[in-house]
Amino acid sequence: MTPVCKTKRPVLRATERRPPGRRELRTALLSAATLAVALLGAGTLASEQAALSEAEARGKLIYSAGTSAEERKIIAVLGEGGTEIPASALPCIGCHGRRAEGNAEGGLTPSNLQWEILQRPYSGKATGGRQHPAYTEALFKRAVGMGIDSGGQPLHAAMPRYRLTHQESADLVAYLKVISSERDPGVGVRTLRLGVILPPPGAMDSMSAAIRSVIEARFDQLNQAGGLYGRTVELHFLSPPEEGWRRRSEVARFVEEEEIFALLATYMAGADAELAAFAKTEGVPSVGPFSLHPQVATPVNPFVFYLLPGLEQQARALVQFAGDSWAGTGGRLLILHADIDSLAGAVAACQEQATAHPESTWTSVEVRSVAHNEILDLASLASQKSAHGDDSREDQLLFLGSEGQTASLLEAIARSDWRPRILLLGPLSGLAASQPPAALAERLFIAQPTLPADRSQRAQVLYRSLRGEAANSAILAVEFSALAATETLIEALLRGGRAISRLGLVQALESFYELDTGLAPPLTYSANRRIGAMGAYIVRPDASGGTRQQGPWVALR
Repeated sequence: MTPVCKTKRPVLRATERRPPGRRELRTALLSAATLAVALLGAGTLASEQAALSEAEARGKLIYSAGTSAEERKIIAVLGEGGTEIPASALPCIGCHGRRAEGNAEGGLTPSNLQWEILQRPYSGKATGGRQHPAYTEALFKRAVGMGIDSGGQPLHAAMPRYRLTHQESADLVAYLKVISSERDPGVGVRTLRLGVILPPPGAMDSMSAAIRSVIEARFDQLNQAGGLYGRTVELHFLSPPEEGWRRRSEVARFVEEEEIFALLATYMAGADAELAAFAKTEGVPSVGPFSLHPQVATPVNPFVFYLLPGLEQQARALVQFAGDSWAGTGGRLLILHADIDSLAGAVAACQEQATAHPESTWTSVEVRSVAHNEILDLASLASQKSAHGDDSREDQLLFLGSEGQTASLLEAIARSDWRPRILLLGPLSGLAASQPPAALAERLFIAQPTLPADRSQRAQVLYRSLRGEAANSAILAVEFSALAATETLIEALLRGGRAISRLGLVQALESFYELDTGLAPPLTYSANRRIGAMGAYIVRPDASGGTRQQGPWVALR
């Protein structure tokens, strides 16, 4: 039988899901072998993964959740004061990670607890200046229960001490002996489970349908050709609530219950920080999310890979373009923005990028705000001229606001005798930028994250093979973005090889250098870079109501 793309549940709603009870979770862990036999005919993931032994499964429950298989309450003791809290609030996985490799956090680097690492002797001074021999099972149990390392020295004060029974300690050791070789969630012998987080239900249902249909069609095509290293890709979809905190909660439950290996084309808008934090905390790779505000703080989130620049990066590209193009011509840079929180990052990015240019680039750099809900009457602003008189044509106005505000601004400037160069972000200004008053057509410069020219003939042939006559021009850009994310993930999975893991997928993505998907600008990632295309195209309106490209891609320095 030809393998097909499986979507066991259609679009999942928040009301369809409930968290598993403790007894259910324990049963699932301790009875994996029985479930594998029972579900063999259904071809589920449980039938494909080697089951943990009962001791290993009990140890996993302690490590991952801080709970006992016997429903005994495990206590964690903190610091010199001996504060007692439930171990479920401080499970080992929180600091040491899913693979027990240790997650650097807050200036601390927790130890690697993989058993093969613990058995290595450190005769020289280890991190922190301590010396210690290899751990035995007895020495490890002492470390967990009493906070004393294998060399007889106290562990760091931040390391809790756990009150475990002899059996619980033995179970924990049993699990740590196999944790490094345990297969990641969603990876079976014959299947690979991917999750797609769609927009919240309601106004964006057409967008959800577009994303879902093109991704399903692409993986159905891939599966019919043999899948990835003999694995059929199973797709699972979730349409979570609007609120950011509820969205994160539902996505977390979805990933755990459906055993999702990685997320694809996640709709992050409105919950960018929450969903990026989830991916980092749980170690779930997320490839090609839909976001206007990529979360790219330092150090980078290792698990979220954005394809295209957000508003902040496009704004930087505009300022860099302006500074390079008109340096020293005598004008000022005026950054005018709607006074809303979601634009604060882009405004700060403009200011930071302006300071990267020599002081002589502009006579001054000014920042002003306008109320986001007012109809702009900018005659007074538009009539202002630079102190250089005729050189006011060298002024540059960068505006961050809605499509309606952009149209109002352009009309006000057209009625005045002020003719600055006007810099706009395409995703914000919309049609107002491509259809300006005729008097300003030659004064507009618009940043865009991608252009139709990015779509190669090869990619268009692929798209037509998937969508045929069903293509909808109104959502074409959405479908191409979802397809670009899909092709990026497929390439990374191919590079990751048969023995794919979440860490292996991250490493494969980090190896991309100017990857040409034929659907987006070339993508480059590294250990310190998580936006594939860093910069923007600069375009100008043309007489036909469209735009024309102004020079090559502006790569951010």
